[in-house]
Amino acid sequence: MSYQAIADALSDEAKDGRRFDRATIYRVCRAMPESPLDEPFEWHRLEEYELPWEAGAYLLETWRIVMDGEINQFKERGQVLPTVRQVKWWWRIHQAAPEIGSKSDVWFLAQRFVNRELTHQVLNKPLFLADLEANLAYKPWEGWPENLERFEAYMKAVSEGRIPQIQIDDVDDVEDIMWATTREDSFIVATQSAIDWPCLLRSQRQVHPS
Repeated sequence: MSYQAIADALSDEAKDGRRFDRATIYRVCRAMPESPLDEPFEWHRLEEYELPWEAGAYLLETWRIVMDGEINQFKERGQVLPTVRQVKWWWRIHQAAPEIGSKSDVWFLAQRFVNRELTHQVLNKPLFLADLEANLAYKPWEGWPENLERFEAYMKAVSEGRIPQIQIDDVDDVEDIMWATTREDSFIVATQSAIDWPCLLRSQRQVHPS
């Protein structure tokens, strides 16, 4: 969940009509006592994090591109040290979907799980991951946009109610949409894709099937 989404949720639930803004939520979250999972990641503590040393090269390279600001449109994110929680989810996503070559895409999928965990802890809401896990199992991005077999299988399962569709109201898709609508017309396709097909990888959202 984004800081703005947390602010909106708290504002909606406030009995005294109080309104919260993104900056306030950010300051509060940064000031909260952190769990060990939310401490900055340190490579030499891999065993302590219950991560294999074989993961070291992959995680360090992902850490580097985050720090260089290559992951997200918002450059300031590269100035925040990745946490243990984030790194553990990078590795889990990489293990579940090793075919994803883009570390930016892995980061984005992992961040969805991170956001859900933090929402659960900060707002004390139920931890709901079924939609994200179904997305990871079906891998609708495989073959896109030339081969739509897996995409269509995923959409069919959603339409038949066998799996839940991804909820985009509490993940970074919201910030993608807000960002894209402030840019040039060439990004409007990406905005619509984020709304219509949140099941795709971020790098695929400007590529439509023929």
